[in-house]
Amino acid sequence: LLFRGLHLVFSLILALWCGYCLYAFSHNLAPALFSALLIWIMAPSALGTMTAQSTALLLMTAAGCSVLPLYRPMPGRRTVTFALPGGLLGGGAVVCYPLFLLAVPCFFVMIGFCIPHRKNHRRLKALIPFAAGVVLFPVLFSVRLTGWIGLPGVTENLCWLFTTRST
Repeated sequence: LLFRGLHLVFSLILALWCGYCLYAFSHNLAPALFSALLIWIMAPSALGTMTAQSTALLLMTAAGCSVLPLYRPMPGRRTVTFALPGGLLGGGAVVCYPLFLLAVPCFFVMIGFCIPHRKNHRRLKALIPFAAGVVLFPVLFSVRLTGWIGLPGVTENLCWLFTTRST
């Protein structure tokens, strides 16, 4: 029951962030609020609790919404406002569910090649904070995890992850 409540609050926070990002992209309040509501009431895998999959899915959805405002003209300082949290959210999704690592190169392509602008420095201003966030979150998590259980515990668990026969 505790994790269902945590999932409710966690998904509400991410839905509000997604609504803010969608509003920054569209400058239209109704679609942004409706999208945030859909994200909030969505139950990944029809289970309204915090699992690795549902948490990673919410984090990756929020990362995708964070990248959307980068497609509109904005000052360079505001680029970091959306790119860095998007990278941190993407890195969090990779930590929760490592298979989402396959989605990260798609974000790099979207940011590095698809942002409409005549000058490539705007794309680079978005790509660097996003990449920093994607790398920073797993590194900080790894350092903290090593502090909690020690390096032998981390290596044993990593070996177990790759050798277990569980599905």
